[in-house]
Amino acid sequence: MKRAIATIGWLTFGVQASLGADDLAPANIIKLNLTAKVDTMPLYPGQETTVWRYVVSPLPPSAQKSHFPVIYVKKGQILDVTFKNGLSEPTSVHWHGLDVPASMDGHPADAIKPGGTFRYRFVVPNRAGTYWFHPHPDQLTAEQAAAGLAGAIIVSDNEEQALTLPRAKRDQTLVIQDRYINGSNQFQYVSNPQGGFLGPHILVNDMRNAAMNVDTAVYRLRLLNGSNTRIYKLAWSNGMPVTVIGVDQGLLAAPVTRNYVMLSPGERVEVWADFRSLTVGGQVKLRSLAFTPGGPVSGFGLNQGAAFDIMAFNATTAVTDPITLPATLSTGVPNYTLAGATNYANPRVIPFSLVNGTFQMNGATFGMDEVAENEKPKLGEEQIWVFQNNASLQMPHPLHLHGSGFRVLERIQSGAFPTQVASMQDGFLDEGLKDTTLVMPGETIKLVHKPLFYSGLFLYHCHNLAHEDSGMMRNYRVLP
Repeated sequence: MKRAIATIGWLTFGVQASLGADDLAPANIIKLNLTAKVDTMPLYPGQETTVWRYVVSPLPPSAQKSHFPVIYVKKGQILDVTFKNGLSEPTSVHWHGLDVPASMDGHPADAIKPGGTFRYRFVVPNRAGTYWFHPHPDQLTAEQAAAGLAGAIIVSDNEEQALTLPRAKRDQTLVIQDRYINGSNQFQYVSNPQGGFLGPHILVNDMRNAAMNVDTAVYRLRLLNGSNTRIYKLAWSNGMPVTVIGVDQGLLAAPVTRNYVMLSPGERVEVWADFRSLTVGGQVKLRSLAFTPGGPVSGFGLNQGAAFDIMAFNATTAVTDPITLPATLSTGVPNYTLAGATNYANPRVIPFSLVNGTFQMNGATFGMDEVAENEKPKLGEEQIWVFQNNASLQMPHPLHLHGSGFRVLERIQSGAFPTQVASMQDGFLDEGLKDTTLVMPGETIKLVHKPLFYSGLFLYHCHNLAHEDSGMMRNYRVLP
């Protein structure tokens, strides 16, 4: 199936940014219309599936009805988006991973009413990488996301463009999600505040049993965990190592090789996938290996931590691909250190807890404009945040900070959950700049965060969206 932007089984939409000589040269403006709407789509044979989706215009003439939009932009350009809420309930757009002004970040206080419009307009200052957007209304995020509201943003810059990396059809954005699909081809969402939502059907770009035809060449796979709750332990079926070139906030300084990679909700990882060892007719699968997560694990036929296939890559064309993996990828990864933080002697300590059946952060649930004294970093200062996942919670929590990215510099295990830790710890990617990371049960993590561009009110929260909606979310205020 020929498509406007090469992915698998579905048409995506791209606004390809022009590349200038200077990342921060006077930026041209990318003007888009974005609508959240209820629609039906022919995702599977038989009855069409009702979905909530983002529709972006203008579209290229060859584009067809599609679910996930993909927006291409260059660092330094202005993204000017007129958003319309075509849903029956309030919603907002959070530009996950992009460093934007507080007023543009999709805070629940800024949710747009049904039928309303809002203009999101901001410069994209981020390094080249894979970012995304999704809804963020208070207590409604989980269900809106599970209904289908998501899109990707691919940022490029001069440093990345100068590298010899797979391009065009060999650069693929793959959104991994789990769903429950009934006999009428309809999504069903059933969740609980403790475990969250775990669907039995694994989709990649809205395809069950996803498969992609590939050349015997190297591909750049941008893997995005768009699931509400499910954690993936990514590995190749033939045992070849997973070679990582990028994480949430862009390219790593140098490639990293793992036997497997953990990917929690909201996280992204960019993989150098070398299919040159395949012969025509050969196949390799991307799998999620079994692991022990802790806490509630029951799903509708597929538990958290179960092993399953995600998608297949089928070699159909023999080619000669001389590309080599760059030894150096980026010199732009921030060199944050614990000792370099201004609050080295007095870090910001944020415990996770469970009180009367409700998850909390920093001793409280979400208040629309509440900010505690230890939630007020200063603009431009490197600050240590210490997140403590109380052992009594017995489950991992994907932590996401809005605004500027962070570096995870230390993980301290309590020793209370050796089986869970052993089954996942070798797959953590703490080498790069992150905006989302998994905090293990009983674990304390120390990260360094530096608000780079904007003061104002931002969020941090658990990206298990059932937990977020039940109050496991807090504001922090960046002081000027």
